[in-house]
Amino acid sequence: MKKKILNFFTFSIFLPFILFGQQKDSQTWASLEIVYDEVKNTEFLFEGGIRLMDNSSIISKHFIDLACKRKYNNLFSYAVGFRHILDKNSDLIFEKKNRFYIDIFLKESISQRFKLNFRTRFQSQTDSQLSFNQKTKNKLRQKIKMSYDINNTNIDFILSSELFFLFNESSYFNFEKFRLVTGLEKPIGNKIDLNLNFLIQKEVVRAQLFEDIDDKKLWYIFRLKMCYTI
Repeated sequence: MKKKILNFFTFSIFLPFILFGQQKDSQTWASLEIVYDEVKNTEFLFEGGIRLMDNSSIISKHFIDLACKRKYNNLFSYAVGFRHILDKNSDLIFEKKNRFYIDIFLKESISQRFKLNFRTRFQSQTDSQLSFNQKTKNKLRQKIKMSYDINNTNIDFILSSELFFLFNESSYFNFEKFRLVTGLEKPIGNKIDLNLNFLIQKEVVRAQLFEDIDDKKLWYIFRLKMCYTI
């Protein structure tokens, strides 16, 4: 069983390279998360991050994120959050954006070393602070994460995928993009967790329904995240 799981992980890692081939652009994402968990079954989270685009040579985004996560039982948790974003547009000018979201988490332990996590996120983001040019995007994001505790290393091997669906004005939603992530998570002492991973994001862009897909938006991303628990 364990050998089959590892073979599946390996195949999933190399599948994007088989599908997409040539690299379009590389980015670097880095963030620091601070967690306060002194309240029973509740976590308060603060995260700040920065993202580099154009082969990691230009700052493309800053953000701060505030969230509250509540554990209902060993299987089910939920969270609400807010993210303030400075995002560089096509004219290389930073625009302010605000995002509100609600998360629902399901966690299942297949074995002592192998775990599955499911997250459903509903988010609403305002893409401009100018009243005459405000655009609100509503999305549904579905994520599945598999973690495998590597024996005698205190390191978790991570593989996850996430699908993004964009609601249109008619209240229907269309597939927008997906992410595939593989990486490692390791605790450093009792308070710090370090997450280093590689992410592939593929966007599906349509100008109008039934038009050809623009397949130029493919990103290869190196992501570093540090989590500190107070």
